[in-house]
Amino acid sequence: MNSSGEHSLSDYIDALTTFTALITLAGDIVLVNKSATKASGLSVENFIGKAFKSCHWWNFNRTTQDQLEQDIQECVLGKHIDREVKIQISYGQFLNIRFIMTPITDATGKIAYLVAEGQDITERSESLSNLSNYINALSTFTALLTPEGEVELVNKVAAEATGLPADSFIGKAFKNCYWWNFSPASQEQLAQNIHDCAIGKRIDREVKLQIAGGQFINIRFILTPITNATGKVTNLVAEGQDITERSEDLINLSNYINALSTFTVQLTPAGVITLVNKAAAEITGLSADSFIGKAAKDSYWWNFSREAQYQLEQDIKECATGKRIEHESEVQVIGGQLIHIRSILTPIFDTTGKVTYLVAEGQDITQRKQLELTLIQEKEIAVNLASHDSLTSLPNRRHFMEYAEDKISLAQRRGDKLALLYIDLDGFKAINDDINHQAGDIVLTTLGERFNRLVRKGEMIARLGGDEFAMLIYGYKKTEELDLIAKRLIELCSQSISIGERKVKVSLSIGISTFQDHAVNIDELLSRADEAMYKIKRTTKGSYAFAD
Repeated sequence: MNSSGEHSLSDYIDALTTFTALITLAGDIVLVNKSATKASGLSVENFIGKAFKSCHWWNFNRTTQDQLEQDIQECVLGKHIDREVKIQISYGQFLNIRFIMTPITDATGKIAYLVAEGQDITERSESLSNLSNYINALSTFTALLTPEGEVELVNKVAAEATGLPADSFIGKAFKNCYWWNFSPASQEQLAQNIHDCAIGKRIDREVKLQIAGGQFINIRFILTPITNATGKVTNLVAEGQDITERSEDLINLSNYINALSTFTVQLTPAGVITLVNKAAAEITGLSADSFIGKAAKDSYWWNFSREAQYQLEQDIKECATGKRIEHESEVQVIGGQLIHIRSILTPIFDTTGKVTYLVAEGQDITQRKQLELTLIQEKEIAVNLASHDSLTSLPNRRHFMEYAEDKISLAQRRGDKLALLYIDLDGFKAINDDINHQAGDIVLTTLGERFNRLVRKGEMIARLGGDEFAMLIYGYKKTEELDLIAKRLIELCSQSISIGERKVKVSLSIGISTFQDHAVNIDELLSRADEAMYKIKRTTKGSYAFAD
């Protein structure tokens, strides 16, 4: 380093407010700034050329000297040192400092000097001391631990809970203390928690601990890492909040669930049954114990339906994330009977906001569902009566006219073909007169059934009144299709009909009109088809003809 470089570095170091020194690779002091000499109460000359580890600050402690010598050796190899130490200043007073040692390289990249810097963190260290005082004043069970899990401080509340003096815990491994001796599993879990917290993770869970008299209480256990100025974890704070009362509330919840008259089940977040109340067990005819420990989706209620099992599994997953689920479903009860229930899944949270239980409730709505079904059926019947002929069950004249108008509008927009067949029975009056009106009804009913079997998509056949029927055919391609349909109608009608011991026959006369060829609205189509039908009726009967 040239003299100009030394001058500028010297001026820079001297201007720093932190305690700073420039050191050779052998560990001898080259420069010491005013802040460092002022703190010691000695002049600069007292330090220049001396071994850094042997200076006034470090003479009080052999261990500190050895550690400093090790730091210098590591820094010479290029390692940056950053840790907390104590130094002695004037009047024998001690300070806590953040000690930083940095290697300085020359133009060739070779380490030429070391810069040692000390930042006063005494105030922060006093804050840690105040933390100890604060911990001791807390009403929760609190302990201050090393990162390895050894107890440095136990507050009065934690000690009093055991009936042992606080000093009996100091220096012991936290996991081996009185509270945890009842359970190896708790000790192992605690050891893992301490390890996780020592690398910076905050722990928050629920545990049991043992207090004076061997009594157990439920606590919310929180383990928090405390870091120093370098970000290193120096201490852990363990805190326990008594939640025994809340745990008792969960027991009361179980008692409450068991007293409910609705079908109620308590589940784990994974969907395993922990409680089945009497009402839920009784509807199956099985004991409550036969459900405990089983997955809710695999229980007796759901065995009838794979779909119901899958739906319940999905509901449980959603509820375990904190969502309340409500929908209607079916369950199987004693004797294999199915009932409708309003199913409600509610999440239960602990003090940390974690879902610990699910409560599944089923309200029997079978009677309401039956009433709804009855109302739907009655409505369908009413609609059917308004639009269909009560004797033949075919659409009535009103329904046919509405349907035809819709199809004519559609045919007009799309350019599709549409035809109307007007059908009249031949010889029907003779059956009514020679036998009776009941015989005529049998004929009409039988023909209605036969007509229904003939109807395809885009077609409708209706009873217009008496022995007159009409058929609408939408979207046909060729006139030959109309010929074929008319012939099939005539053939269907030609088959004899049994009335008691008698067999009777009727024939059909059919008139056909087509949209736009013969008419452009339903009234005209009916009129033109009616004319064609009467032309056949007056001549050959039992046949069909197209309108002129």
